[in-house]
Amino acid sequence: MNTKSFAFPVLLWLGAFVCALYPVNDWQLQLFAGAIMLMFGWTYVMLSRDIGTGWTVSRSPVLMLAGAFWILVVLSAFWSEIKPISLTGVCFFSVMPLGFFAGLMAGNDSYFKKIAYALAALFALLSFWAIFQFFFLNNYFHGQARHPLADPSSLGALFSLALFCALGWIAAGRPSRREHRCAVVLACLLVCGIMATVSRGPVFAFLPGLVLFCILLWPRVKAHGKSFLIVVGCGLAFFGLMQTGIQKRYDLGNRLMGTVAVEESVNMHRFDIWSSAIDIIKDHPVLGTGIGTFFLYYPEHRRVTEIDGVFLAHNDPLQFWVELGFMGPLLFYAFVIAAAWRSLAALKKAEGNDRLVIVAIFAALTAMVVQSHVSFNHYNLSILMMTGLLLSIWFLKTGKVLNENSRLVAMPDSFSPKASRALLALPFIMMSWLFLSITAGEHMVNKARDDIFAQRMNEFAEHVNMAGRISQGLNYRVYLFAVNVPIAILQDRKSTLNVEQQTKLYEQIAGYMQAVLAINPRAASAYYYLGFVQTLVDAAVIPKDTKSPEESYKTALRLDPMHLGARMGLYALYQKQGKTAEELLSVLQPGETFTYTTPAAELYYGELAKLYLETRHYDKAQQVLQATMEFKKRSDYSAKRQNTSIPQAIMGGDAELPVY
Repeated sequence: MNTKSFAFPVLLWLGAFVCALYPVNDWQLQLFAGAIMLMFGWTYVMLSRDIGTGWTVSRSPVLMLAGAFWILVVLSAFWSEIKPISLTGVCFFSVMPLGFFAGLMAGNDSYFKKIAYALAALFALLSFWAIFQFFFLNNYFHGQARHPLADPSSLGALFSLALFCALGWIAAGRPSRREHRCAVVLACLLVCGIMATVSRGPVFAFLPGLVLFCILLWPRVKAHGKSFLIVVGCGLAFFGLMQTGIQKRYDLGNRLMGTVAVEESVNMHRFDIWSSAIDIIKDHPVLGTGIGTFFLYYPEHRRVTEIDGVFLAHNDPLQFWVELGFMGPLLFYAFVIAAAWRSLAALKKAEGNDRLVIVAIFAALTAMVVQSHVSFNHYNLSILMMTGLLLSIWFLKTGKVLNENSRLVAMPDSFSPKASRALLALPFIMMSWLFLSITAGEHMVNKARDDIFAQRMNEFAEHVNMAGRISQGLNYRVYLFAVNVPIAILQDRKSTLNVEQQTKLYEQIAGYMQAVLAINPRAASAYYYLGFVQTLVDAAVIPKDTKSPEESYKTALRLDPMHLGARMGLYALYQKQGKTAEELLSVLQPGETFTYTTPAAELYYGELAKLYLETRHYDKAQQVLQATMEFKKRSDYSAKRQNTSIPQAIMGGDAELPVY
């Protein structure tokens, strides 16, 4: 195949990967949509090239298990209670199998080399940027390099995948001195980049992969010992520089030792998160909750000792069980075992650079899988893309060594090339239409949210209506924002509205909330509004057999104990009923341990402190006042951070940020 013909798919893949890094946080939704659409386009372009002759696919348990897991992900969207979320999750998780299957079916050495050289340059730049963040933007990024990804551990995991490839590049010998030096420099930068994230997961997970790499490639490691010693020396020098205390908030050594000692404060309450996940599994053991829905079920089962709140289980196999049922982790581990067996079988026959590539990728993926048991590597788009790429290279190399049987997969002979391409494009068009409807609707909802904060009510109404049309009724947040209009009318003009007018507004609000619950029955805010609207209208307006505000508020708090609107609504209701201070305290106290970001927290803390004083719990009142001060510090930091761009921080704005 013509070497130049791979230029376009290479650019498509690289474009998708850059989008998956989310380099501009304000455009995260748009970049996410761009990454998915570019990957769909890349897959179509790659597969359509050989559509006339077909694709050669080997008969391998690895492919069967990968396909079975992908099918399970797709099927989970059908039994999910929140189908739009799961549909988005299907598109998200399809990135890895698409990269894997399309890469091995249509890729070749020329294609992979082009991507490899481009990624080497990109990762060198990302590593340098991580080091810069650690020393010059330490306060801005909370002491850990994390940009462009939001999570330092995920950035470290991404660097780890690239580092094993760089180490393999070093061990490859010297196709040219220039390339060898580039490999050494890249490895040094990646080692320092991982350390700049001050994350424990990538460091601990790197060790088993490194052991495999050294044992299986010891002759090559020994032959290029000086180069590897340079990389080790660079890492030690960077660690020593970190110990001087220059621009650091966290100590990597202390964090590593704290993990070994299993200190609860260092391990971020992961055991609490995992026990909550197990509770969800008990409710949905067979089919799971649907891909991508863990964050909607977690609040109901969240432990009060887990103060920060999470959206992911910090253990991918466990989250697979939550979302996909028992077959999720079963297929995951079966794939891992099959891949390990295939690698070991190939290594018995592999020689030269084939052996080198297999070991480097096998070690990289081993580290990634190990870390996924304490993190969320399989829920990071850029890591999924890198994993799919590495798997396709690994599979082709192992298949070449094993000389395994393969079969031809092709379109029906009766189809013309145009008809075949149209048939191939059809699933991508259908998924793109649904996916873009959801994401474009989400974009318009976000604009409506910004309009509310800026008090642009005309624009708000326009964007909400547009979001409803674009999302085709698949976005429940449209209705949650739309309800603000009738709610505001009832709050501002209740005294001037007659029963008929109140009834129309009440029915409109109730209709919106029923639409929300039809799309997402886990939406606590819907129950909050169903209770709150009853406090804004006359009793004659409320239909018989309607759940009371108390019941609605309690349902909202069961689904999400952090919902301050429902908690304060229930508190106000009990105040009107003349409940005692102890009874009122029983309403507010269960939410005390959580970490809040909403402005309503100030009112909550104020009322809670007042109740503690009334009931003579002075120590508890002092703790609440301290929590109020911490909340204020976080709010001040967040407000200042949002108004300070990275360029401004580089020019000195970092020093102006408040410390908390």
